[in-house]
Amino acid sequence: MQSSKTIIRSLFFIMFLSVVLLSVMAKTVAINDPHAFADHTSRRMQTMSIVDDYYVNGVDLLRPKTNYAGWPGYLVLEFPLFQAMAAWTAKITGHTLTAARWLNLAIGTFSLLIAYWITLTTTQRTAAAQYAVVMMAFSPLHMRYHPSGLVDVLGAMLCLSAYLLLLKYLKNPHRGVLTLLIVMSAVGLVIKPLYYFPVALLYLMHFFNTIPAFTPRAILSAVFHRERTLVVTFLFLIGVLAGWLYTVKLYDVSQVDHISHLGELTLANYDARFFVTIGQRVLLMFVNPVGSLLFLIGAVLIWKKWRLATPTALVLCIPLYYIIFPSINKPHDYYSMAVTPFAAIVAGYGAMWLEDQLVTQGAAWAKYTLRMTMFTLIAAISVMVFILNIVTGTANLASPYRAAAKELTPVMEPYQHTVAFLNREADYSLEQYMLHDRGQYIMFKLGMISVEQIHQRPPKHILSTPQLFYAIKQYGHSSRVPERGFEMDVDLLQSQYEGHLRYMLFYRFDPAIIAARMQGRHLIHQSSDWLVYDLNPSSSNR
Repeated sequence: MQSSKTIIRSLFFIMFLSVVLLSVMAKTVAINDPHAFADHTSRRMQTMSIVDDYYVNGVDLLRPKTNYAGWPGYLVLEFPLFQAMAAWTAKITGHTLTAARWLNLAIGTFSLLIAYWITLTTTQRTAAAQYAVVMMAFSPLHMRYHPSGLVDVLGAMLCLSAYLLLLKYLKNPHRGVLTLLIVMSAVGLVIKPLYYFPVALLYLMHFFNTIPAFTPRAILSAVFHRERTLVVTFLFLIGVLAGWLYTVKLYDVSQVDHISHLGELTLANYDARFFVTIGQRVLLMFVNPVGSLLFLIGAVLIWKKWRLATPTALVLCIPLYYIIFPSINKPHDYYSMAVTPFAAIVAGYGAMWLEDQLVTQGAAWAKYTLRMTMFTLIAAISVMVFILNIVTGTANLASPYRAAAKELTPVMEPYQHTVAFLNREADYSLEQYMLHDRGQYIMFKLGMISVEQIHQRPPKHILSTPQLFYAIKQYGHSSRVPERGFEMDVDLLQSQYEGHLRYMLFYRFDPAIIAARMQGRHLIHQSSDWLVYDLNPSSSNR
């Protein structure tokens, strides 16, 4: 009997690994296509432009050069560790996009192992850990972004690792675990500080659970005695973050206010669109509709069992994350990668409970058969949602970025500085009107709006600068201007670029109007879409 159980368990484990491997394979769809899908591609291309610059010119961690910020183009948004890792990997593969995406896929797959350990450490149940891994592996959000070029996958993995290490340290304080916690936390904070929120919440819940009474004396006793090591650790990490923000202020020529970028906590943030957007994200993107139901079951069970003890941080971190940071989360679905693993862990706990109810007694094969059935159902629904995401992104398949790359890269030397002017009054195609507006695309496909109604609306972006400049392998900036009467001083632009401006592009303009403004300049390419002027045809400027 014991031998048969061992065989069944071994067969199931092989099938479990096969399901996880299937999720990895599904994420490789169009992995080498820089314009695949329509999800925050501009942010991806901005990151990839830094990878390209590091690959060509070498890594400078304090001067990440992005392709849409003009001259000199240094834009410090986060510590560019991922960009550097991708550039170093590309030295082996010979292709930056392939290196970045496979690197992210490896990081995302490693995150599954961390989620497994967190679930096992919290619940002591292998079944819950296996369900959590499958939920996370087939999360539509992860299927969409794990093969991307975004730094968020690395940021989420580091902060998830910090959560596990803190959990381990709280159970059994050990100097080695604390050292790893500090390293993972410090690196995670300078890459994606917002993603550290679940870790901070876990420690705060632990801290307040160790205080016998909320009196100044009890709190001071905890700070200076019982919790002194972790208090000093977190104060040090706050100092690391403050030091990085100061460094950003020194080196970021864009002078973006990274604190105010998070938005203000005002009632205006919590409008109907916020609740619809977050509700849709939880239902369809976290762990798919079936997983969302299991998440609700798991959340109730965890709350009933632990109340405000530290395990409930798994549940509470999700609503609090959206409530405290509404304005950054509403437009950016990839920011949900900070809490998606915790949704998968909670859903895994709910799935384990459901399995226990359905198979209270009986043969081992019945339990494993049910589990594989659940795995298959979760995977199938997630793949369907993933395919729906591809379908709703098909406006991007006729992308002008591909056309621009095919037309312009043969006539322009790569990695030069370029200024592009885009005619905002031109007659654009239906696809281009819907290029960056998936909601409009879905409404059109459902017959809710007509072609005439679409054409009455101005194109949302016309062309995204990071996406365009990545496609044509250039650095610089673009302006959306009317065809007549817009201000353009070539000498002034050249002085702003300190003599490094090489090309000027004009999209959908009357050639006669531009020729009159560019007298004496060298026109090297003309088509129905593009005019390309080379300001310094005898040399290249980098």
